[in-house]
Amino acid sequence: MIELKRLKLINWHNFENVTFDCARLTYMIGVNAVGKTTILDAIRYCLTTNRNFNALGNKKSGRTLQGSVHAKQRGENAYRRPGRTVAYIGAEFWDSAKRTPFVIAVRVESEGPMQELHPGDQTWYISEDGITLEKLPFLDPRTGAPQRQGGLQARRGPPVLHPQPQRGPGPHLPCPGHWPRVQPAGQKVQ
Repeated sequence: MIELKRLKLINWHNFENVTFDCARLTYMIGVNAVGKTTILDAIRYCLTTNRNFNALGNKKSGRTLQGSVHAKQRGENAYRRPGRTVAYIGAEFWDSAKRTPFVIAVRVESEGPMQELHPGDQTWYISEDGITLEKLPFLDPRTGAPQRQGGLQARRGPPVLHPQPQRGPGPHLPCPGHWPRVQPAGQKVQ
């Protein structure tokens, strides 16, 4: 069984840099506008590439990927991050069959909230076995800024995150339990 253990959100709607413990999470409770649906939208987008945000709530909310990256404020045409922004969603899983963690992450880079995002502005990564969120430098330790596009690598050793090829619309990642593992040279392991 594959279980979601933790979720890291950097520059995702109103979350600046937060890690949530999801182990044994059954439900989320909170008053309106505290981020419950935002968290579910982040998980859904990271794992399926689906941009149908707030699908569980008000389908007419008009939430967009750019609004999540730039922190569009409710009912206003105002953004907390109006300029160039890099956002990350990192989902750490535990594979009980292999008894090891791994991470699926997405990086979204946008120049502004009105900019149309292109496939190259979004990059999904699947880690090798044994990688946790702590082993990934989402932020540059010297500057505190998000890593450049090729900079999301393990703190020591060879690359452990492998960019996934861009495809057309629709889900880009295989179903849970059937994710391809990639060797450092880029060949799929069967």
